[in-house]
Amino acid sequence: MSRADNLAVTDKAVQDFVLQGEISEAEVTAGAAEGRKWFSLRRLQWGIQGSFGANGYIRLPWWLFGLILQWGYVNKPSAGALAVAWPLAFPTGFGRCIAVFGGSNNPSAPLSVGTPTLTGATFYSAYGGAGVDVSYWVVGW
Repeated sequence: MSRADNLAVTDKAVQDFVLQGEISEAEVTAGAAEGRKWFSLRRLQWGIQGSFGANGYIRLPWWLFGLILQWGYVNKPSAGALAVAWPLAFPTGFGRCIAVFGGSNNPSAPLSVGTPTLTGATFYSAYGGAGVDVSYWVVGW
């Protein structure tokens, strides 16, 4: 007995939808099955990648615009510039970086991000030392 047999006989649209089956990855890519097939939760996870450590990222698949969210936590041992590499290089574009001081010796000094790139950025501050850490969030695609 098929799933469609369990539906009301008069509900032809629902039967057709169920009988068409689940959409495949190739059909999603081609846009060939819009409105004719159903999308399972298993299919929704296609292409989602991530690394969930102190420095990590979430990379969404192309059908979610390829958005990449990254975060990190680095020690700033001295005043001046600190070069930081993102956990994952952005393949196409860079959106925004937000950086703040953190750690056990959290200063109230200003912190700036100088010219971020697809692979990293430089953080500038007149403050640094033991227990001074910088936390950052980065968005790109």
